[in-house]
Amino acid sequence: MPSLASFQLTPPQDSREFEQMLREYCNSMFPGMACLFARPGQKQYGVDVISPGPNGIVAIQCKDYQDACISTAMIDEWIQSAEEFKPQIDHFVIAIGGKTDGKIQKHVLGIDQFRRNNGLFSVEVLFWEEISMFLKMNPQILSRYYPFI
Repeated sequence: MPSLASFQLTPPQDSREFEQMLREYCNSMFPGMACLFARPGQKQYGVDVISPGPNGIVAIQCKDYQDACISTAMIDEWIQSAEEFKPQIDHFVIAIGGKTDGKIQKHVLGIDQFRRNNGLFSVEVLFWEEISMFLKMNPQILSRYYPFI
């Protein structure tokens, strides 16, 4: 019998539900009061989830792109949009509902190192594999989005 760890969760088809999952991730990983930022149709400055916590402001850009090819130019554009957010972000997470991509990971690692060395907000990228693992390690959150498991 397969274990939960080996069970493949499918990303949500609803982008708002994906954002809600990432709000839960943010509340768990970055203590604070994470909330969805703005409502659909309002200017979001590249931010879907925001959490003003004790270690500064954490912002998450949620891209429920399951089959789309993500480019480094898209990553750069999302980071540039987050630069417009005020007050200043301290840590920026790009959450992607698609498969892990080493080229994108390497690009973001380089950007993050440059930004940290220059006093700018840090950046990380999460793909569905990491998001899915987070959900599996948190049974209460998992049951909210996948009650049949």
